[in-house]
Amino acid sequence: MSPLDAVRQIESAGAARYNGTALQRERILNRLRQGPATRAQLTKDCDCPSVTKRISELRRMGLPISTRWVQEVSPARRMNFTALYSLDGESDQAQLLLTLE
Repeated sequence: MSPLDAVRQIESAGAARYNGTALQRERILNRLRQGPATRAQLTKDCDCPSVTKRISELRRMGLPISTRWVQEVSPARRMNFTALYSLDGESDQAQLLLTLE
């Protein structure tokens, strides 16, 4: 069975929708339209296990996503640096590419 056949089987069985990369990129873009988010927030909010890869893909599509490094306190009460992503503006071409996938 090919991976595509497996996805079709999962979706036709009424199971959860396949969490493909196009869907992850769409959710990240929608989340960044609401405002800046850290990698951890995007992982949780967008159900995306590989945020940095999806951000790179969105940038290659022409979306102006900037990264700032910010300090954040971990649950263990340690100070860490983490990436804070923000959408600076959108190009019409990149939006078109994203919707055609």
